[in-house]
Amino acid sequence: MAISLDEQQPLDASIGYRVLAHLRADEESATLSVGVDEEGGISIQLISDARSIIMTDDDLEVAIVELVNAHERVNTGLSGARYSFSKKADGHWTMVGQFSYELSGK
Repeated sequence: MAISLDEQQPLDASIGYRVLAHLRADEESATLSVGVDEEGGISIQLISDARSIIMTDDDLEVAIVELVNAHERVNTGLSGARYSFSKKADGHWTMVGQFSYELSGK
């Protein structure tokens, strides 16, 4: 099964907004990595070009849990997500999401 774009898009936007709230003006790029283990445990790592680790807050963590829960509801097998952020010359940001899935042989 797949999650609908109508459901995925606001989840991505929420995560993106919350990541940008963690970044400083001097940062040009950032990566949010999310892992989901077989028991449903979630790991989160946020880094930027200027910092090797950025502490996340409850708002970002809740947004990530909402993403994972949405995928669990439709049994996509989501095992990870990676959001890459890049600041453009005009100061606006771009975000690209990549998702990993564990395919079940059941």
